[in-house]
Amino acid sequence: MKSSRVLGFNYGSLSEDDRTQAKSAADEIRSLDNDMKRNAIEIGRRLTAVKEIMHNIDQYHAWVDHELRWKRSRAAKFIRVANHFGDFPQVDNFCFSAMLSLCSGGKPQEARAEALALAAAGEWIGCAKASQLIAKHLSSKRAETTVSKESRKLRVYLKSMANRWPISRRQEFLRLLSTVASERAMEAPPRPSPADRSLCETEELAAVSYARFE
Repeated sequence: MKSSRVLGFNYGSLSEDDRTQAKSAADEIRSLDNDMKRNAIEIGRRLTAVKEIMHNIDQYHAWVDHELRWKRSRAAKFIRVANHFGDFPQVDNFCFSAMLSLCSGGKPQEARAEALALAAAGEWIGCAKASQLIAKHLSSKRAETTVSKESRKLRVYLKSMANRWPISRRQEFLRLLSTVASERAMEAPPRPSPADRSLCETEELAAVSYARFE
């Protein structure tokens, strides 16, 4: 499948010979670029194979240092590329720098998954698109983390006030909380945001936690 990338260069100002030479050079460079991505994957596979036969990680690092004269971080990049893109047939739809960015440490798995899905559909994944996907999913994870913290705070608060409230008041609070959780479950929006999903979970967890005090 060809990439959906549109180069859009206007060759009109060039002579026929120069136009032919420039177009030929573009084809050759793209071919070399694709070869570089495939070579990177193959290097990662071979590094992984050597790593597995070494007795320990220190021996592997010594092999990288002496045989390749590479920094260990460089070898690790090739292994990550092989792990995340080695079995993907449309690797030509990725910029190599975007591949490195998407599989570097700390990047959300969801960003890679979405990038792979887009590339499989024929979309070109360059550095800008990769950065956009990473930022999108990092933001989503931060929202989920924030609400999860609030959920834990709520459960602590429920436990602390359970000892102070009379039974009748606890029962009424539990009833109201369960009602809110049920109403949210019935609404069932088609694509709730991470914050909405976590809020529903907070209410349900709070109801379950409070029920234990009954």
